Amino acid sequence: MASELLRIGVVAEGTTDLIMLKAAINAIMERHCADQDYKIDALQPEVDANMNQLSGGGWANVYKWCRDHVEMVGGPIRNLVSLANYSALIIQLDADVADKTFSSAHIAAPINANSLPCAQPCPPPCATTDALRNVLLAWMDEVSAPSNLVLCTPSKALESWIIIALPDKTTAMKRIIPQIECLQHPDTLLSSMPAGNRLISGGHKRTERYKSRSDDFADNWPQVVQHATEAQRFQRDFIAKIC
Repeated sequence: MASELLRIGVVAEGTTDLIMLKAAINAIMERHCADQDYKIDALQPEVDANMNQLSGGGWANVYKWCRDHVEMVGGPIRNLVSLANYSALIIQLDADVADKTFSSAHIAAPINANSLPCAQPCPPPCATTDALRNVLLAWMDEVSAPSNLVLCTPSKALESWIIIALPDKTTAMKRIIPQIECLQHPDTLLSSMPAGNRLISGGHKRTERYKSRSDDFADNWPQVVQHATEAQRFQRDFIAKIC
């Protein structure tokens, strides 16, 4: 008998984050929930079938997505009827947002305006990510996560997970792995790779190159979980909702 189709929604900062989160989900499902049929819906940003971005990205649009849905139901996001359609709703927010201000993202009249910045000394990464997760929950008018909500807060950015997963990482990348979650700008390492493998070039993330490395990311997901505490937390929380 076929298993019930599980729906997984993903709210992310950008298209490249969506690409790698989908790869991580596929890796987790294959290793831990292989008997489950599932479908992944990209909710933010909106993308077409080829993962071309159709709507705005960035952490300000994660904030907007949360606040729009709170306003839609007039209260905590757990009251959103469509939320019940998902076995897991993943909301991703990189931990470098903890260093930001709302004004830097041109967010006018934010809730809890003084909640950012909320960065703490690193290590441990969780000092900052725990604080940021509380900020993210507040954007949804929540104090704790609803039963099917999974928060994903890579430290300091999802690019740190990518660096761990790359089989052809440079020597400099390999050396930084033990401290990777406290590295402020992991994207700089991706932009310093040999030109043909460079995921970030000229300050821009190359979507097609992220797509081309998504299989590597999925194949090496266990190494990401081994070295990144926030990947461990994401996988643990996701499995608890899905499997």
